[in-house]
Amino acid sequence: MRVLVSVDAQLWKTPDGKIWSKTMYDYSFWERYLDVFEEILIVSRIGYKESDEVNGFLRCDGKHVEFFELPMAIGAKSYIRNISVFLKSATRAVKNIDCAIIRLPSVSGMFIEMAFKKTNKPYAVEVVVDPQNAYSDNCFYKYIFTWLLRKTVKNANGVSYVTRFDLQKKYPAYSLIHGNDEKHFSEYYSSIRLKKDYYYKVREFINIRKLRIIHVANNMNNYIKGHKTALEVVQKLTIDGIDCNITFIGDGKKRNEFEDYACYLGIKEKVDFVGVISNPDLIRQKLIEADLFLFPSSAEGLPRVLIEAMAVGLPCLASPINGIPELLPGKYLFYQDDIEGFVTTIKRLYYSTSELNKMSADNFLKAQEYEDSILQGRRNAFFKKLRFLVENENSEKSYL
Repeated sequence: MRVLVSVDAQLWKTPDGKIWSKTMYDYSFWERYLDVFEEILIVSRIGYKESDEVNGFLRCDGKHVEFFELPMAIGAKSYIRNISVFLKSATRAVKNIDCAIIRLPSVSGMFIEMAFKKTNKPYAVEVVVDPQNAYSDNCFYKYIFTWLLRKTVKNANGVSYVTRFDLQKKYPAYSLIHGNDEKHFSEYYSSIRLKKDYYYKVREFINIRKLRIIHVANNMNNYIKGHKTALEVVQKLTIDGIDCNITFIGDGKKRNEFEDYACYLGIKEKVDFVGVISNPDLIRQKLIEADLFLFPSSAEGLPRVLIEAMAVGLPCLASPINGIPELLPGKYLFYQDDIEGFVTTIKRLYYSTSELNKMSADNFLKAQEYEDSILQGRRNAFFKKLRFLVENENSEKSYL
């Protein structure tokens, strides 16, 4: 069976025909679908790079996986300029496909959903983030994608969510409103892929001299992930006599602005911007070397990097948005603008290693719920329902 999988990614093609990604979408990501389907057509934005420009990137292509190229549009103006190309491409992409899985919200995913719905074939969506938060800085996008997502989850046969409760309440699928049946079903599972050997151990903090803070967000193209908040937290901790530093993993057009802001705050020597790290093992090592994960984000679904930090026993502070309260207790959650909340809590933890040790143990235990074999079991159950629906409809057509 041939399934179309639509992802909102920036992938890159080299002259030898290979496909690459800076993060996340390596070949192993598609293997989760290959557990149930024989062939996959990945529909994504794809640009072009020379072979020497993808050093350190992740290889995406492989056996039983094909790619359908959409224009490498970035920003609203680029999408508007290419709207006719997207519409025509979406119509071509959905031909000779048995079913589809569309990751939303996404501009390109919106075009694919519109085109695939016309085929009257079964399809499912994977809801990975809340558009009300993800597009909070663009009122038009926020309204449109919120409206579209609420509409789509009611039209789709299957809907999966990265959260256990939060996104389901805001964007209820047909099956959540009317109950499951053979044509309508829902599930929850994270996009994360945590193998057993990724897990580290519960930390034992005894005496902290220098607090090593870490923040991970591949995208530095906006203020959503709270980079400026993290910098202000480090400044205030320094003023209050806490010896600390912070490492930022990620890159983007705002990086220079954040580096300048660190200089403005007088903490340049306490900040390390290391850029994007594509290798998950290297990210894991950076997390292991840290004492505290700080993540004051204003828009998430269920952040994979937070679960990864928990899986290596790292104490974590984050924001109470979307699925994050499903991971951490409320006393360790503060909104992005609550600088004092973060600072006060970090100061208490700095002098209370027993609390840090408990946080580590609790986080490590919670992360066990997201081990790959557990999540893949849920994914397979979801994908099999979609496959069964296709097979059942094909049988009915054959009978007629």
